[in-house]
This record gives sequence, C-alpha cells and structure tokens, in this order.
Amino acid sequence: MRSRILSMATAILFASGGGLVAQKAVLLDALMATVNGEQITVGDVMSRIQGVQQQLVMKYRGEDLRRETRKAFDSALQSLIERRLVLDAYKTTGGQIPEWVVDRRVSEIIHDVFDDDRNALVDALAADHMTYDMWRDNMRNQVIMASMRQAHVQDRTTISAAAVRRYYDDHTDAYRVPAKVWVSMILLKQPDDDADADEAREAAQALATRLKTAEDFAAAAVSASIGHKAEAGGDWGWIDPSDLRAELRDTIRPLPKGGVSAPIETMAGTYLVRVNGRREDTITPFEDVREDIEKQLQAKELDRVYDAWIVSLKKDAWIDVKDLDPFAR
Repeated sequence: MRSRILSMATAILFASGGGLVAQKAVLLDALMATVNGEQITVGDVMSRIQGVQQQLVMKYRGEDLRRETRKAFDSALQSLIERRLVLDAYKTTGGQIPEWVVDRRVSEIIHDVFDDDRNALVDALAADHMTYDMWRDNMRNQVIMASMRQAHVQDRTTISAAAVRRYYDDHTDAYRVPAKVWVSMILLKQPDDDADADEAREAAQALATRLKTAEDFAAAAVSASIGHKAEAGGDWGWIDPSDLRAELRDTIRPLPKGGVSAPIETMAGTYLVRVNGRREDTITPFEDVREDIEKQLQAKELDRVYDAWIVSLKKDAWIDVKDLDPFAR
C-alpha cells in the first residue's frame, strides 16, 4: 500500500543528542514532481537515498542532519527527473532494446551477485517488496540509460593529446616534487636544572666533534639518543625539510651531504643532525602523469557534455516540481 507514513522522516532522521526531534508526518506517495505527465513521489526519492540517509544519521544530528538529508533528497530528485527525461527521449526516437540485451544484463547480475542462484534473487526481491517483472523493467531502463549516455555523451566526448599536454604545461606546479633531505638525528636529554646545563652543552659539543671526524653516527644514536628512531641508528629517511621544526630546518639547510650539525638546542632537548643525502625539487615527467591528466579532463568533459544534453532535453519537456519539504519540522 503506497499511502504509508514516511517512517524515516518521523523517527530516526532527526536523532539529536540521543533524543528524537518531532516533525510532521509526510506520505510516501506525496507528489514531488511531474515530468511529461509522469509522477515522481516522495517515496520514489526516499528509496534512492536510503543508503546515504543511514550514513548521514551516523554522522550528523539535529539541524545539520536535516540540512544534509535535504541536500541528498534534492540531488536524488534531480537524478530521477533527468532519468525520466532520458527515457522519454529514448521513446521519442523510437528506440527498442532487444530482449536478449536485457537478458544478458539480468544473467550478469544473477551470476555476479547471487552466484547463479535465481531463487536467491527472487527471495531478495520479495524481501524488498518487489516483483521480478518490476525488477526486470528497472534493468531494462538501466540498459536504456547506459545506451543513451553512450550515444549522446561518451561518443561525443574526446580529449586531444594537445589538450592533455597543454594542461600539463599550464599546471606544472601541481606536479612539482619538493626537495627532500635524508637525515639521521640524535636527541640528547634535556638537563634537569641550570646547574647541569653547561656540562650538557660541553658533552653535546664533544659528541658533535667526534661525529664530524670518526665516530659512527648510527652507533652513537643507538647508545646516546632518546629519540624514537634511536634503535634505527637515528635514521629518519627522506623527509621534506618543511616538516622539520624551524631550528632544525634552518641549521641543516647549508649542510652538505655527510655534514653533521653543531648541537641544536630546543625545548625537547638537544639535537645533532647528519645529512645523508639531498634531492633537489623536480617536476614529475609528463609521461608519468599523462594518463591521469587525460582521465581527469575526460571526466570534466563528460560532465559538461552531459549537463548540456540535459539542458536541451529540459527545453522540450514539461516539468513541475512541487514546493514541498518532506523534512520540515
């Protein structure tokens, strides 16, 4: 029976702080829009956003939940209007999808989703209050939609090699790989009081001197460092210098490969840093990103061509969208 109360809207939809916010009931068969004489009801739209709605209930509360759910509802309504326009355009052109095409799609779903068990499909449809014939009609419409999109959007969308290259040249900063430095660090414990500060500085300086001459940095890190990389010989690997605290970054900037810093005093303790290697900033080669750029441009162009197609369909259609808010308090 279609005249049902919209339970989602009156119960869990506006959960807030563990309670429920009351709102008026809305019938599932309330009319939301008419497209060329075909009606779209609240229930039609709600069935499209059921999965999204459950996610929103987990993420939002109160007015935020109402706002985000209304956004999802409006988006789904627009999608249903566009679907109706495309199906009507298909009928106008006298198109006919062969039954074997629908049969093939049905077989694919039964194979992929239900392990070739047709009875499992029927049981799933029954649980969702849908007959097999209703579901098959939906499959036919899906095939039609895919066919129309292929003919009116995908087949009319091309991205030239020159456009891909031009995009790369105009956005080189987006493909810049920042300079990296390979460092090892020793963190020495902060002295407990000012009386020990001079002694600690002398010890740090003496260690720095030894590290600049003969002492093995990794061995010294294992024995003396309190940093969390101590067991790895103080090796931090390749890092972006901008990720380092300012005192460290400024000190190691002029150090050559193999250079060891003077003691660097910070609030966390005293650091000794060795530069193991440097990589200058580079630009990712065009060939490494060409395919990704092409896909990106293709997606944008598909959206543009699709939107233009829908606009053209709306010019010849009669569309009436009701001023109804199913989620009004």
